[in-house]
Amino acid sequence: MRNSGFTLVELLVVIAIISTLVALLLPAVQQAREAARRASCKNNLKQIGLALHNYHDVYRVLPPGFIDVRPGGQWQCGTMSDGTLLPDQESYCWGWGAMILPFVEQSALFDQLNPDGCRMPNAASQNWPGGRVLLQERISLFECPTSPNTVPLNPYLEWYSVSNYVLNGEIGDQNTRIAFHEITDGLSNTLLCGERHLFSGIPSGDQRRQIGGTIFGKSKETTNGVRGNARHPPNKAYVGDEPCCGNDPLATRNAYSSMHQGGLNIVLADGSVRFISENIESADNIPTVIPGQIWQNLSLISDGQVLGEF
Repeated sequence: MRNSGFTLVELLVVIAIISTLVALLLPAVQQAREAARRASCKNNLKQIGLALHNYHDVYRVLPPGFIDVRPGGQWQCGTMSDGTLLPDQESYCWGWGAMILPFVEQSALFDQLNPDGCRMPNAASQNWPGGRVLLQERISLFECPTSPNTVPLNPYLEWYSVSNYVLNGEIGDQNTRIAFHEITDGLSNTLLCGERHLFSGIPSGDQRRQIGGTIFGKSKETTNGVRGNARHPPNKAYVGDEPCCGNDPLATRNAYSSMHQGGLNIVLADGSVRFISENIESADNIPTVIPGQIWQNLSLISDGQVLGEF
């Protein structure tokens, strides 16, 4: 009488078939998950674009990237909550992310932070009890679900909640007050805000390579935490050891980047969201943003260049 059951060969065949099916299905599952994450990222930028439009409706201008005032040679941004002025290298300035909090359903946090004018206290200071907790508040709207935001931030940003979205530096530089009517290239032809992920692969444990962006403002001398530029193509590889202090010779820390395969999401000044290929027509390593390439043209507000397909 024959015993029922699988032979060893049959069992191995079944295991091999299951392994093959899993190997075939896993990439599809991963692609589906990334598609969902990319859609969530696009929705974040859609909401940020809407918030910037609502800010413009109220104030008739877009918010500056950050407020940087130096009355009498001093950094007003470095004023602590007790009135003490910090030295130049210790300045902390409110950025555009703090200014749009009431327009992204964060009015309570806005009221607690009270970003009045340029004064942004150092979150590490004892002069602002509870400030560190407020400035480390994570807001999912500002985080791309594909970006590895669990890595430590660099020392210049470590007290501040991360943002994967930076304002176009041509629109939101220091103290700027750009109105839509000044964007003569057209709102649908001008980049408003784009992605920047937290870089990984740190050599020698240098946490300062972990430069993404910040929600509430700039810290010390770094401005790339709140604004981006199109000096390099999207997803340009990071070059250099430290994002500050001049050791990034190509300034790739200021570029737009993402962990999405093949490109990144941006929101245009008209509020529409686009996925931009990392192979978009673009110059590379130019000293300043100049006309002549689609990616650079997108970041300029009045260069008068005709854009091709993008």
